[in-house]
Amino acid sequence: MFRPGIDRIDRVISQLESGDQINYLSITFALLEPDESWSKEVMPDFLHLSEDSYRRLTKVILPEISEQLASPSIFRQIDVLN
Repeated sequence: MFRPGIDRIDRVISQLESGDQINYLSITFALLEPDESWSKEVMPDFLHLSEDSYRRLTKVILPEISEQLASPSIFRQIDVLN
């Protein structure tokens, strides 16, 4: 139901990725069921994420954040060393 719109928005946002300062991470897959639908377990009211959904997102997002923070270039980008 919402998937075509989400895919369009994801494509537009992904084009903003610069590699230097903006990194795009697709997370939609972490919330979809195998048949690519949204379930009540993901969004019980089809608006707000469930506690389990936040766990799913954390498993996808945290490694990316850790990788970015481990990169010395992140400190040059935010200029905290000067």
